Amino acid sequence: MKGTIIHHQIMDRDVYVYLPPNYSRSTQKRYPVIYVQDGAYLFRDSSSVWEDLMEAGYMQPVVMVGVEPKSRIHEYTPWPSKAISLHLPDFKGLGTEYAYILTNGIRPYINEKYRVRTEASHTGLIGASLGGLVSIYIADLYPHVFHKIGLLSASLWYKGMDTFIKDRLSLTLRHYVYLYVGEWEGNGQPFIEPYMVPRTQLMYDMLRKQLENQVALHIKPKAMHERKYFVSQFPAACTWLFPPLH
Repeated sequence: MKGTIIHHQIMDRDVYVYLPPNYSRSTQKRYPVIYVQDGAYLFRDSSSVWEDLMEAGYMQPVVMVGVEPKSRIHEYTPWPSKAISLHLPDFKGLGTEYAYILTNGIRPYINEKYRVRTEASHTGLIGASLGGLVSIYIADLYPHVFHKIGLLSASLWYKGMDTFIKDRLSLTLRHYVYLYVGEWEGNGQPFIEPYMVPRTQLMYDMLRKQLENQVALHIKPKAMHERKYFVSQFPAACTWLFPPLH
């Protein structure tokens, strides 16, 4: 990694801030910022790819903020729902509380501490799996704060998401949304299998009506719901959401 990752404790949470290589060389330049669910693994494990893209001018240099959840299956779900396995607890649906902490607690700290652009047009959210689910939920709750949204294999199988997509989700032409899903996601998981790809397609079709060409969808052939695919798709999401300025 050519940039620097700095660890913070903010509101009793582990937060990892990535600063691009040239950050310390200028005291005036401000950078777009991406808030990343599940801590630093998405940008840390793919850094050799997207740092090269930044250096080559295919992507804007950005600050990335990885926020570790305290209770992932509860904070990353938007409303309560029954468990999908006998081995798991019911989902508490604490997404609204988490969204408030991220937006009104962690984000102001980052805005004060680092030279980041504070405009919504330069502020992104990215997450994978349940992290993608909560990212689109936060974007709906705070549409005036986050305008660049990356959803990597978002858990749109979650109960009630079909209604949310059809009846509630309403973004504007100020928003950009990147969607990714693997062709074989959900295989072998009977409660999820029918929903991953169709609901991602449903969201894409709905957002096309609202955002026109400001939404993108990539379906990777034969890809499963696995971390390696989330990591490998992260640079493509960032490049599409934060292309070079002309």
